[in-house]
Amino acid sequence: MAVRNHYRVPAKEWRKWDAAEKQLFNSVYSHMYNNQDFYTHSGQEKIKHFHWKVLAWNSAWMAADHLKAQRKEVA
Repeated sequence: MAVRNHYRVPAKEWRKWDAAEKQLFNSVYSHMYNNQDFYTHSGQEKIKHFHWKVLAWNSAWMAADHLKAQRKEVA
């Protein structure tokens, strides 16, 4: 089953990821984006929306790339 590119990852990179990596990106991004309080210290000021969006995006990208690197090590 094809994994939808919900968050508009550039097609050039999206094609490099397998289904598990794509699902991981979507999952990490969605969870982080919607749960800033879970990832930040309770005493910290709320991070600006745009900045949090970038943090969530970069974290999801790193997670997917890390999984891709692991897949390539095994192959």
